Parts: sequence; C-alpha cells; structure tokens
Amino acid sequence: MAKSSSSRMPRVRPVTADDVQSAISRLQDVEGELGAVAERMRYLKLKQLSVTGWGKFDRAMELLKQFTAHAEFALKTAPSRD
Repeated sequence: MAKSSSSRMPRVRPVTADDVQSAISRLQDVEGELGAVAERMRYLKLKQLSVTGWGKFDRAMELLKQFTAHAEFALKTAPSRD
C-alpha cells in the first residue's frame, strides 16, 4: 500500500534564518557527540571500533552537501529587496 502524499514531509518549505541557525545547533550537537566518542577511543587506546550503520553516515553527509547546495541556490535566486 502506497503512502498518501499528505503523510510525507514536504520536499520544499519556507525556512527562516532562525530555522537555519537551529539546524547549525543540531549539527554542532552531533559534532560534539562524535568528538566525545573519538576522545574516549583515544583515552581507552582503541585503534578502531566496529560501527553498524557507517554507510548511513556517508549517505547523510552526501545529503547534507546536497541540502547546502540547494540552500545556496535558493539564496542566489531569491528576489532581492533592494
């Protein structure tokens, strides 16, 4: 059974500068969490870990790059208020 389009998140939606700042804060939280993992690995002298889902990280990075490109394009093509 197919999902109805009303149950999906919209592909395009207006965002404010505050929304972008919130996204930055969320990314910084993840950065801090990953940094803590790396620091703990060094403290425990672990050379490597087996992490399930690393491919999801790679895909997420690719999606973030695409999102950034879309955001930059939207900014460049937005009508100016000069």
